[in-house]
Amino acid sequence: MVENPIFIESVITEYLWPFLLYLLAFIITWFAFKKWRHQDRIKKLHGKYRDEVLLYTATWSVKGNKVQNLLEQQLVSFTRLDTDLSEEAHSELKTLGIRGLPVLIIDGKIIKGIQPEKVFKLLTELKS
Repeated sequence: MVENPIFIESVITEYLWPFLLYLLAFIITWFAFKKWRHQDRIKKLHGKYRDEVLLYTATWSVKGNKVQNLLEQQLVSFTRLDTDLSEEAHSELKTLGIRGLPVLIIDGKIIKGIQPEKVFKLLTELKS
């Protein structure tokens, strides 16, 4: 028994396309809300600390020490938050959904790991 092609076309146009459009709208809204909440959490962190540059690292992190040296060479004022020594710093990173170290937050923008080019770019934007 062969289905009527007109019936299949009407099902697609009446049910499938509207469903896909609603699904797409939901996904876009969800991602926008997630990004907004993420930015809101970062703003709260910046309100908590006096510096525009935050460095989350640990005492054992070699990469964290390299990023710290990079900031010190650039004569940048920053706040170092050690996740080993401060449970609060650890929970702040957890709230942002970040698991790796080091993490650098410059003017609300997150940099994970060692990325000197990105750091220099954001620092020049911050100074200007």
